[in-house]
Amino acid sequence: MSRSPAQRRTASLVAKQIIRIKTTTLCTINTENNSKKDKPA
Repeated sequence: MSRSPAQRRTASLVAKQIIRIKTTTLCTINTENNSKKDKPA
């Protein structure tokens, strides 16, 4: 099964969006963890 160029382009765009979301989520978690460390419980 060969994919058309349009399908391939869509797949790569989706992959980029997923990577961006994962990166953003990781950054948010790291920021939250860092701010928790700064404040004494």
